Amino acid sequence: MTEELGCLYLSPSKHPDHDVEVCFWLVKKASDAGMEPRFETFVRDWLAAAWPFKKPGFPGRQVSWDDWNQG
Repeated sequence: MTEELGCLYLSPSKHPDHDVEVCFWLVKKASDAGMEPRFETFVRDWLAAAWPFKKPGFPGRQVSWDDWNQG
């Protein structure tokens, strides 16, 4: 049996300072277990190692949603 713990989205960025928009969510059980910071670190490392993006943006984390949407 498998269990979904969250989802990761990579989308073209509309913000001029970033070349990809990175969003993710985790289910409450995973978030409550402290997995969110570890998952974000994993995603950042994975993007740097396996993808050609130069400036990934993490709206709502690295950049506030208000700033992201005004960019």
